[in-house]
Amino acid sequence: MIASYSITKNQKPTPEQIAEIREAAKRPIVFDEDCPEMTDEQLRQFKRVHPRPAENASVQTVSSVDLFLSKAP
Repeated sequence: MIASYSITKNQKPTPEQIAEIREAAKRPIVFDEDCPEMTDEQLRQFKRVHPRPAENASVQTVSSVDLFLSKAP
């Protein structure tokens, strides 16, 4: 099951969301055939898809962030 939460700019997570994130952080990462563990070399090959914004950028276009948490059965 996947829970979806929409968080708007400057919105803080609820106490329930913080508790859920803390519980998820305690669970081990489970690798499988759809999501195998990557080697150090594979991880080094990752490249940034979008360049970092300039230090003097005056406009921020991000207005919301979707947070997806997987709930254990």
